[in-house]
Amino acid sequence: MGTTRAFLAGTAIGAGVMYYFDPRMGNRRRAMADDQIRRLSREASCGCDAGLRDLGNRAQGVLHDFGQLIQHGAWRARQRRGRRAGWSPAARLIAATCGGAMMANCLAKRTPGAILLGTLGFGLIARSMESGSKGIHIQRTIEINAPVEKVYDFFSHPENYPRISDCVANVEIFGDGRFAKDMLIAGVLYRFEERFFRCDRNRVLDSRSEPGSAMHYCKQMGFEDAGDGWTRLHVHFSYHPPGGALGHAFASALGIDPKTILNDLLMRAKFYLETGREPHDAIGRGKAKSKAEERGSDGQTSERSMHGPGAPTDDVLRPGIRETGHPATWPPSSNWLPEPPEPPVPQPASAQFPTPMD
Repeated sequence: MGTTRAFLAGTAIGAGVMYYFDPRMGNRRRAMADDQIRRLSREASCGCDAGLRDLGNRAQGVLHDFGQLIQHGAWRARQRRGRRAGWSPAARLIAATCGGAMMANCLAKRTPGAILLGTLGFGLIARSMESGSKGIHIQRTIEINAPVEKVYDFFSHPENYPRISDCVANVEIFGDGRFAKDMLIAGVLYRFEERFFRCDRNRVLDSRSEPGSAMHYCKQMGFEDAGDGWTRLHVHFSYHPPGGALGHAFASALGIDPKTILNDLLMRAKFYLETGREPHDAIGRGKAKSKAEERGSDGQTSERSMHGPGAPTDDVLRPGIRETGHPATWPPSSNWLPEPPEPPVPQPASAQFPTPMD
């Protein structure tokens, strides 16, 4: 038992070290983990302060009512307000404190009763961290150096997403505003079904998840013409994560939460719309390339050609450039001067033989 436990612990530690100290993505992952830890600590501090203030206000109310009871001999009837969704800050603080104590007792004793109480404590902590009926909200604003018509056309056609994203593997269009996305998150393929229910051209694009989606969410994109060919894009995304706020915190620590994925998608879309280049790690780029090769093998000329200095020829896509029949080589030769003509090679004179005598 001890050997198995040590093996599992070593495997988990090794996987964590490989994940956070990867030569290519390690710095980014460590920075994201540091940001998430700071955010969670700030939210926990704010939650504790709100819970303590709520407890103090309730205690003052109880003392005031008790004083009225002693002076007038009757308990003051309070007017009930509208029912509040979710627990109050005081109830959340008490539940989290009790749940943490139960889990600490479980780790210390490890008896069947302590394990049962620890499980109950974990449930109390998860319940105290729930975000309520409104879910978790994300708001982002980004400015893109492209006309508002171009930006709207890009986001209103979901089949464009695989061309820029490294996690959107496939998009299926069903018509009537319905489509489905297959997203590769942490090596696992998830299917998200979505529907556009409001499309105000060049202004608003609203969508929400369908019942068969892996997660329930709604999204609103507002398009604002900022002048001089710029577009200001406002994104409001709200969702209900599996496992509540605890599941959201776990996904945030790993960098696979919707907030991180949405930020990455917006930055990739900005880069593509401003430069016309598809990211080299986009999943749909390889598919577009294979289709172009198939069309070329059939004797048809591809409508899209790959260009761009500083990258391989098949690394950049510019839809507005056509093939000229003479593909340029990159990088150019360091010796740009024309080579001198080669001197003529002297031809050996033909051999002269004496004329035979008669």
